[in-house]
This record gives sequence, C-alpha cells and structure tokens, in this order.
Amino acid sequence: MLPPSEVLQGSDVAKRANELSAVLEIQWGGTRVVLAGDLPRIETNRQREIPIPSGWELVMQQRPELGEHSGLKVPHHASWAAMHLSLMRPAPATRRAWVVTPLHNGRNHLPSLDMNDGLDLLHLVEPCVMVTREPRVAAGRAVWSLPELRSTVRGPVVANPLVARGKVLTPSEPLAPLDAAWAIALDDAGCIVARYRGTAAFDVVP
Repeated sequence: MLPPSEVLQGSDVAKRANELSAVLEIQWGGTRVVLAGDLPRIETNRQREIPIPSGWELVMQQRPELGEHSGLKVPHHASWAAMHLSLMRPAPATRRAWVVTPLHNGRNHLPSLDMNDGLDLLHLVEPCVMVTREPRVAAGRAVWSLPELRSTVRGPVVANPLVARGKVLTPSEPLAPLDAAWAIALDDAGCIVARYRGTAAFDVVP
C-alpha cells in the first residue's frame, strides 16, 4: 500500500475520502470475507479512465488472494468505477455472499440499474446479489428480479407526486436499525449455512 503521508497529500483530501477507504479481510479455516469499503479503482468519471494510485489495481497486485473469497461487501455501492475483475471474477459452483449497500445522494443513485452497469455486471459472475435496501423504493419483498426492480423504480408513481420530482420513496414508517441489513453465517469451509434479512433487504436475481 502507499504510505499514509503520500495518500494524504494535497488540499482535497475530503473530496478523495473514498480513495482512503480501508479493505478489511477476515479469514478462518477455508473462509475469507472481504469488507471492501468504498474504495474505487478509477476516478468516478466515465468520460475517461484515470487510475487511482491507492485503488483496487494496487490492492489486487499486492493481495491477489482476495479474489478467492466466500463473502464480499461489494465496494462503493457496486459502482462501475470500483469493479475490479480480479476481485469479482467467476467462482466455482459454491455460492458466495455478495452484499451491496445502496446510496441515494442527489442525482447519484447506486447501484446502477442500467444495462451493462451496476447490478447487471455483478450478475455476470454471481447469480444472486443481496441488497440491504434499494434507496428509491420501499422493497418489502424477499426477492426481486432485476427487470422487475428496474420497472418498479423507474415507473411513474401517480399516487406520490414527490417521486415524480425525483425525491426518495421511503417506507410509510421509519426503518428500525436492522431493517436495512443482511446477516450471513458462513462455516469454515466457506459455505453459507444461514441468512437473516431485515424487512427492507432483499435478493436481486437476473
């Protein structure tokens, strides 16, 4: 990794907060869980690819075994700019636990529901992705297909004019602390043996 003094240089540290994200590895037996924070691999501007010195390219060069994981907190809300092929490569038949935490921040909606982006890209290598909560819809369901989720989120909601103006659609009651959460139990061989989801969390399948 880069020395902290080098990473923290410059006056725009606050704007580069994601570049300072930690990547935490937890390992026991044959099980590896990677908590990837919000670290991107390139600057989040799709007009051109500008590698981030402290990003995923450096991490995967130094720790390629992170790609052999049983559980992954998908980095940066599953944005395209954070996806590294060595971290998110296809796995054998054993199912992995991939968890995405959504973000709604003004015009920034993650994970993306566009074709060839966000959840669509994750499904190329992982058939089921666990989402803690979709920020633009009150889910209340255990499983959504990606086409169904797209239709629900993007469809007009006549009953709530705030939604038509781009505001967040939230549940009728405030979320409890564990409503937007996934908990997964893994054994020491890397197999999922139990799962718990809050009422706002759900699986997304292709």
